[in-house]
Amino acid sequence: MRGVLLSLALLALALCPSRAAEPPNRADPIWSSFTYQAPLFVAGTAVLNASLAASSEACALSCSALDDCRWWTWCDAAASSSTGCPLSAAFTPLADLPTDAGTCLVSADPGGLGAAFVMDGGAGWAGGQRLLAAPAGAPAPSGAASYCVFLNDTLLSPTLHDPAAVELGTQTGVATLDACCSLCQGTLGCTLFAWCQADAASCQSIPGAGSGGVAEDISALLGPSSSAAVALRPADCRLYNVADPAAEPVAKAHPELPWSSGYLAVPTRRRQ
Repeated sequence: MRGVLLSLALLALALCPSRAAEPPNRADPIWSSFTYQAPLFVAGTAVLNASLAASSEACALSCSALDDCRWWTWCDAAASSSTGCPLSAAFTPLADLPTDAGTCLVSADPGGLGAAFVMDGGAGWAGGQRLLAAPAGAPAPSGAASYCVFLNDTLLSPTLHDPAAVELGTQTGVATLDACCSLCQGTLGCTLFAWCQADAASCQSIPGAGSGGVAEDISALLGPSSSAAVALRPADCRLYNVADPAAEPVAKAHPELPWSSGYLAVPTRRRQ
């Protein structure tokens, strides 16, 4: 299946609310490079390989071995039915792919359009994306040497205006802004983060802030990767690398904004 390009428009099907979970072995070093969510089926427009894997770690590892791999998704033998893991009938380009227990699908995004197939709540599936590397030489404070600066009710979205900004990835199921900052501190190259509140009705709008008291649509402020197929969800934490996070302009600030943001700063030592 390697290199097979599936040409189609972006498509999403949300079957039930997102329920993020910890990977079975959080200590495995693969999770410093990939996100994890279950249940979730996710695939890009180019499926690179279909194989059998013994665990989610093994599946993510097979993705890490391919330079152009962005997403992994695995049919958990313990969570699947006797017939494997079902796929949406709408995913016709994937109809010939195996869905047996233990199936591992790894895929790429050659067009830079984001995930083409997303089944949030896909029974039996677990999946995630590669955390992209920060550009060489970019400042990246370590968790031990940095502290969090929080900007409550504020959205920072650096990829909207800064061509040098890098979106490193999005982790689901992050319960608090503090936990989002901790995730940034533990991710190589991360200097800035944005978190959609866990109890938000939507990450795409501000309730009652528009004309006539209707919700104000803010989807255009969420950056180029926020397509309909990879719409951000409550408790999502986005990680970025920017050269000067303290100087990052605010994309939106509002008391009812479902977002809060922040960045990492390094304490300045005083001369004795």
